[in-house]
Formats: sequence, structure tokens, C-alpha cells
Amino acid sequence: RARLHRRFYGQIKHVTIKQCASGYYASFCVDVRENSVSMKPFSLDNAVGIDVGVHHFLTLSDGTHIEMPDVSRLQHRKAFLQRRLKHQQPTSKGYEKTKLQIAKLSERISNIRRDFHHQTAAEICKKYSAICMETIHVAGMRQHVGKDKDAKNRGFNRKLANVGLAQFSNFIEQKAKDTGTHFC
Repeated sequence: RARLHRRFYGQIKHVTIKQCASGYYASFCVDVRENSVSMKPFSLDNAVGIDVGVHHFLTLSDGTHIEMPDVSRLQHRKAFLQRRLKHQQPTSKGYEKTKLQIAKLSERISNIRRDFHHQTAAEICKKYSAICMETIHVAGMRQHVGKDKDAKNRGFNRKLANVGLAQFSNFIEQKAKDTGTHFC
């Protein structure tokens, strides 16, 4: 039995079954004929530059700031459960329950971030005919934390990981190709 959220047409090539904390998921790879997408006409009036960051997720060249959804309550709950897990016996049923709760919270946070990235990328690609985005090297942005922790940079690496810049850049590049938007 399966609940399909979308109908698909074409020949099924293979199926991948994935087990997550919330259950099992089946991903179908279907062979369909692609329609070629025509590129939108290039116009400087309808072009945008994107600056990504941690404090403001996106800053567009027209001055618009786009913020990430607030998942701090979920992250605090996850931290609380992780502290609780540390004091439980690894062979107990409570330990397994807490591990499952942590896994479900992690999956929910990840799903919220991924959904936000998809929707934001689709909205930007639909609105503009040309998109220029800065190239990001996330590993180079990470700050090395040692014994001398700087108070002003505390938590920067966590914020950087929570934003998911690399995932967003992949999504917007793919959506630009699918919608015929010029991307550089």
C-alpha cells in the first residue's frame, strides 16, 4: 500500500525505498520525454543579483531581504532531548523513544528548510528573467573554533549550517534551467 502525492506518467525505470524517522518513502524514477524549455527574453530591467548571507538569508539587488523561517523552538526542543538522551541507559526503551523523537525533529527541521529553499527558488525564477548569484565556498566561510572562542563569532558555524547555502544554490540553478531563466 502506498499514498501517492502525485500521479506520474511514463515508464518506471527503478524505485528507491528510503527509511526515515517518520516512515518509509518510495522514490520513483520515471522515463518521460522532456519538453525543451525556451529561454525567457533577457532584460536588464527584469534581472536580479543575489547576495547570500547568514544574518539575512538573501538580499536581492532591488533591496529586498528574504529571511529563513524561524525553527528555533524546534532546535531548542532537540537540544533538550539530546541532553536527556545523554543520561539515559542505552538499553532502555526510553532511550529508543528519545532517539526517535530526536530523529523526527531533525527530519522536520530539514523538511522546513528544504521546502523554504524550493519555494524561494521557484518564486525568484518565476519573477525575474535573469539571475546572478555570488559563488559560495561554504567550507571557507566556516570559522575555526579552538580554545580561544571569540564571543562575537559564537554560534556562527551553527547558523551557517542551518541556512543551507549550498542546497539553495543547487535548487535555484536547477529551477532556473527548468523555467528558462538566465543564470550566472
